[in-house]
Amino acid sequence: MNCNITTGYVPGSSVTPSGTCLVPSPGKVILFSPQTIAGTDRSATFTVLPGTGVLIDAYNMVPDLSIYVNRVVVTSECITQGCACTGLDMKAAAGSTPEIVYRNRMNIGNSASYWTLVSFSDEKKKSRNQLLITLPGTYELELEDAAQQLGDMEVEYQSFKLSDVGHLPDSYYGGIA
Repeated sequence: MNCNITTGYVPGSSVTPSGTCLVPSPGKVILFSPQTIAGTDRSATFTVLPGTGVLIDAYNMVPDLSIYVNRVVVTSECITQGCACTGLDMKAAAGSTPEIVYRNRMNIGNSASYWTLVSFSDEKKKSRNQLLITLPGTYELELEDAAQQLGDMEVEYQSFKLSDVGHLPDSYYGGIA
């Protein structure tokens, strides 16, 4: 039996990778990356459960273009009982693919700025490359201009238990430092 594995490393020589493979950081989920399909302006949805938080990190953001946080309501047809004899009955029993039926941009005091990721070109303005969401709900991220923002940008999140964080202010809201 011959089981050859190519690792890109040749013993006795210097390592020269033949390519790179983008993988999420341990424990993180990628929302936008260089591999995101062109024209994609919204991320996959993610859910913040009670007692948990989500930390979003953005890298290589295009200056002065925002990434907004939307709260969404996701629904699908209810799962029903069906006969397992035909494919149509099995499909009906499984329900339908979840769909977003409501979407609203998150804001505080009629301003989305505290719920927005942005990297300013003006160093006097405070950029926001991280966002902590602790309010339970289902969310998505929306790009201000997908044509310009997609490329080298990477946005990922990690969920964690709030009990592992320590103390957060009693009135903490996403984006407030």
